[in-house]
Amino acid sequence: FFGVLTFVLCALSIGSIVLVPTYQMFLTSMILLVLAFFMMVIISSTLSSIFKLALYNYAKTGQVPEGFSEELIIGAIKK
Repeated sequence: FFGVLTFVLCALSIGSIVLVPTYQMFLTSMILLVLAFFMMVIISSTLSSIFKLALYNYAKTGQVPEGFSEELIIGAIKK
């Protein structure tokens, strides 16, 4: 999901630079792209950590944590 989102953001940045080829547009696009990339990294890392914690909780207690489906947890373990 985040790979597709990164591709879309890069395409939008390149498109805006091509449509308005000025230094200000280039600088603005690059700053926004870098900020968006860092936000996606933070969100992706947070979601990954939450899921790993849910897996650990399931492994320790044998109960599926609230908010997660049993198929999702068991499917992650079997892979």
